[in-house]
Amino acid sequence: MYADAGLFLVPVLQSDRVPPAVSAARFLEALARGTRKVSTSTLTWDEVVYVVRRLLGPEDSVAKGAELLAFPNLTWHRVDLAVLRRAADLYRSLPMRPRDAIHAATALEAGEREILSEDRVFDRVPGLLRVWPPP
Repeated sequence: MYADAGLFLVPVLQSDRVPPAVSAARFLEALARGTRKVSTSTLTWDEVVYVVRRLLGPEDSVAKGAELLAFPNLTWHRVDLAVLRRAADLYRSLPMRPRDAIHAATALEAGEREILSEDRVFDRVPGLLRVWPPP
């Protein structure tokens, strides 16, 4: 299963009484324990630290970035030329933002078939099944 940045942002930015935030936090706890597996793109780090910086400030952003890099049982995929070429194809053929195209392409190039994301744009990507809230 591949996760976009939302998995890591929702528990930070939403109330712990909001059901998706609770589900995301539980999923992350299971991931930390090793009972769940998930992969993501190096792009996720950029998105998380950018959003946290914009909404909560630079200190929180630095801390969240370090936490994300140290997160156990998280597999990181590089954004390489093959990913970018596939992202360009998706971007050209589907109404989606470039970052979403990169996430979708990363997942597909890594052989992932499920994407954990709030973003409904992934419902249109052939070969990917969007899952939300986290199981």
